[in-house]
Amino acid sequence: MESKAVEQNKVKSTAVRDGLLLVLITFAVSVMFAFVYEITKDPIAQQEELAKTTAYQQVYSDLGSTESTDELTSMADSFTEVEGISIDEALLAKDTTGNVTGLLMTVTTNQGYNGTITFALGYKEDKTVTGISFLTLAETPGLGMNAKKPEFIDQYEGQTDSFALIKGGSSTVVIDGTTPVDGISSATITSRAVTNAVNAALSFAQEVMTEGIGGLSNE
Repeated sequence: MESKAVEQNKVKSTAVRDGLLLVLITFAVSVMFAFVYEITKDPIAQQEELAKTTAYQQVYSDLGSTESTDELTSMADSFTEVEGISIDEALLAKDTTGNVTGLLMTVTTNQGYNGTITFALGYKEDKTVTGISFLTLAETPGLGMNAKKPEFIDQYEGQTDSFALIKGGSSTVVIDGTTPVDGISSATITSRAVTNAVNAALSFAQEVMTEGIGGLSNE
């Protein structure tokens, strides 16, 4: 009986030791990840900001500077017109002389085939889209990733009205609108996600101009 009790105590002692070891390992790993996060978060944030600034310059060729306003930020934060689409940032776009000429927006949609899609979009006071540049796009290679190709993305540039998406290779209308956009062949979900997000951004921009923010006007 005594031998059995000793053996049980050994088992309990081993279990306690293993449990404490697991706790220590878990704690050490948590500390390590926290440390890595702290030393990498600022460089990552800087890279993301640089990528966004570069995208803004790409989609707004005569951009001199940008300006953020509390009113514009509040409108972007409260934009809920389309479920799953957000205006992450909205800025006044200025020319080199400081005159406000339009808007720059960062738009995110969760309607992509493989998750979220984020892009920068420029919009001028004459109601034309100046361009689109992707910040996040992780769609299927050879299909949805073709959204980056000029033959798709350039269809939005220079247009003024809502976009109608036409299924690639057919005459089927996927999204109703005024200006036709030919979708990516075999990537209707990606095409729909991008077009819906662009239309949402246009709606937001028109609302901003109606409010006359930054001196912009839709007249």
